[in-house]
Amino acid sequence: MDWVLREAARAGNIDALYEQFQEDPHLSDRIDAVPFIDTPLHEAAAAGQVDFAAEMMNLKPSFASKINPDGFTPLHLALQKHQTQLLYELLKINKDLVRVKGKKGVTLLHYAAELGDIDILAKFLVACPQCIKDVTVGGKTALHIAVENNNVEALEVLARWLRGTPNKDGGFWEIEVMNWKDKDGNTMIRLLLECGIRKNIINLNGLTALDVLQCQGQVDNREAVDVLRQAGGLNASLIPESTPLAELFRSKVEFSERLMIIVTRARLNIPSDTRNAFLVLAGLVITATYQAIFNPPGGVRQAEAGSTQVPS
Repeated sequence: MDWVLREAARAGNIDALYEQFQEDPHLSDRIDAVPFIDTPLHEAAAAGQVDFAAEMMNLKPSFASKINPDGFTPLHLALQKHQTQLLYELLKINKDLVRVKGKKGVTLLHYAAELGDIDILAKFLVACPQCIKDVTVGGKTALHIAVENNNVEALEVLARWLRGTPNKDGGFWEIEVMNWKDKDGNTMIRLLLECGIRKNIINLNGLTALDVLQCQGQVDNREAVDVLRQAGGLNASLIPESTPLAELFRSKVEFSERLMIIVTRARLNIPSDTRNAFLVLAGLVITATYQAIFNPPGGVRQAEAGSTQVPS
C-alpha cells in the first residue's frame, strides 16, 4: 500500500483518501486483489480512527474481513489495540464481523475469551449470538479458550449467557457447546476436571455433579459419568462428613499434604489469591452445567469430524 494512503489512514484524513482515489480510481480494487495485505482499514483500526474506518467500510466492505500477513482482520487489530469505540462502531455496520476468522480460526469472541475482557465478550454475544457456535481450527469453543487461560469471569459470562439466552436456538446451543469436543477429544468440562477443580462439591439439594448426572436417566450420559468417575467424582453418600473448620485448621499439615499443595499450585499456574475462586466457580459450573444440559429436547449429537462450527 502506498505510504501516502497509509499515513492518511493512520491520521484519519478522509480528504487525503479521496485525493488518492482521484489519482487512481482503481486503487481500492488493486489493494483488494492482494490476498494478504494491510489495507487502509487495518491502519485506521489499529490507530483508532473511527470516522476514517467507517468511511472505508462504506466504500469497500470487503476490507473488513481482509486478513493481513500476520493473520489478522482490521477488527482483530482494533481489539488488540484496545480501540473499543471503533470496534463497536464497525459492528453496528456489520454485526457478523464478530464471526470472521483470523489466524488459527480465531474469531473476535475467541480472542476476547483469551484476553478475559468480559465487557467486550458480553457485547459480542449481544451483537451476534450465533458467534457462540464458532470454533477454531483446533476445534475449540470460546469456553475451551476461557478455561485454558484460567479466565474465570469470562467462563462465567459465557456459561451463564448460554443458560439464559432467549434465542430460539438457545437450548440446542447450550447442549452442543457445553459438550463440544476439540480435536484432542476434550470437552470444556474435561478441561475443567484436568485443571484440578473441586469435583465433589455438594449443592443445596445435597447432590454432587455425579449424583445429578445419574438422576438424568432419560438421557444417555454414560460417557460423562465415566469421565467424572475417572477424575475422582463421587456420590454424595460416599463423601465422609467434613471435619469442622476449626478442627481442620488446628490439625497438623503432613509432609505429603504440603507437597501436594505445592504441586497443585504449580500445576494450576495461577496466583494463590485467585486459585480458590477459580476452583469453587469451576465446580459450580460443572454442577450447574450437568443439571441443565443433560436433559436435552432432542438428545446430544456431535458434528461430523473436521467440522469447524458447532451445528445449529
